[in-house]
Amino acid sequence: MPDYKNLRLDEEIRTDFEQELQIAFNNSWMASSGFRDDVQAYRDIFFGRLPEKPKAWMSNIDMRLCKYMVSNSAVKLTNAVFGTDPLVEVQADNPQFDDAAADEQNYIHLWHERIRTRSKGYMAVLYALIDGNSWLCQSAKTTGKPVVAAGVEPITIADLDVIPSTEYVLSDDQMLLPFEAHNFKQARGAFRRKWLRWNDIKKLVKSGGIYPDALERVEAQWQTKNTPKTDQMAQGIDSETPNKIWDARFECWEGIYRWVKPGDDEETDYLMLLYVPVAEGSMNTIVLQCREYVPLYGEQWFFTPIICDPTANSMHGNSMVYDIAGFHEWMNATFNQASDLNTISIFSPRTVGLTAKGKNLKYGPGEIWDVNAADVSVVGPGPSASAGVGSSMTMIEYVRNMAARVSRQD
Repeated sequence: MPDYKNLRLDEEIRTDFEQELQIAFNNSWMASSGFRDDVQAYRDIFFGRLPEKPKAWMSNIDMRLCKYMVSNSAVKLTNAVFGTDPLVEVQADNPQFDDAAADEQNYIHLWHERIRTRSKGYMAVLYALIDGNSWLCQSAKTTGKPVVAAGVEPITIADLDVIPSTEYVLSDDQMLLPFEAHNFKQARGAFRRKWLRWNDIKKLVKSGGIYPDALERVEAQWQTKNTPKTDQMAQGIDSETPNKIWDARFECWEGIYRWVKPGDDEETDYLMLLYVPVAEGSMNTIVLQCREYVPLYGEQWFFTPIICDPTANSMHGNSMVYDIAGFHEWMNATFNQASDLNTISIFSPRTVGLTAKGKNLKYGPGEIWDVNAADVSVVGPGPSASAGVGSSMTMIEYVRNMAARVSRQD
């Protein structure tokens, strides 16, 4: 039977274990560098974050084509996968427990709605289309109540020591060990980023979920990082820590790791909670929790990968954003260039006589050029400008119609 308490590890073994995890995290993070850069580029396209234009007057409008197409696809996929509510019926073996059975049935329906499986499933599908993959994490949260031994009478809802939980994990909050693993079976571990407040960590210590000395180490690291240095204090900075630890957030990683404990002759899956401040650029690892993992679904881990366009032998699929990025950028370029043509045609630069200010040949709408009028002809709106406006308006209308057609929901 698995031990539901933290694994007993002496200081030397835990130090070696933390070093092993630190190396594994660092290798995975370095290997995923290119993938994370691609994901950021895909998200910039999806959310319409465009690079700045060289001139302030230039049009820089995003047609939102990519967002329309990907969001519509995510809605349809979510309806297909999560569109049906589960049918649950609980019957009592003994008629005297009918009320308890009805309570349990209502409780299951209540939690199905409360954990918002469908809405979280939509987020997982949406970001799987954008990034290439995402995870759903199905687990059970403890309520802090003691475990009730099974008996003749059913356990009431109020006595439950756990409640169901479903969360989605985006690609930048994943840590697959190693990053190149083809699937969870071939991976040494899989973790998700989990931000905890100091109060959350203190509660876990009281319930026996975290090694007490690990709490002291996390606090010591936080105090060291947030205590002003001597030169800062000389500049008038308060000698106390600038932020209260109760307001701080701690970057923890929760997941499963396969480890051969010293003295064992085979790997065991362990449910772990680590403190690893990756966002701060550090892989310094502190093991907060380590206990034998109890699978919820057979031998499967509690992570379910969502990959809408998979590739062979990989946990990372293709991005839909990448597939339509070329067309999306062409639409943006066509619309913005046509808008610029209108602007410069209607508000073209004007020439005036040479003045003491010298020459100013800055090109843009409404600019004034100080030139010798005998050497150049006057620049201003004319028949060619009117023709340019007409053609650009036609192109703008074409782009709008094209965007409407490709983003229309069937």
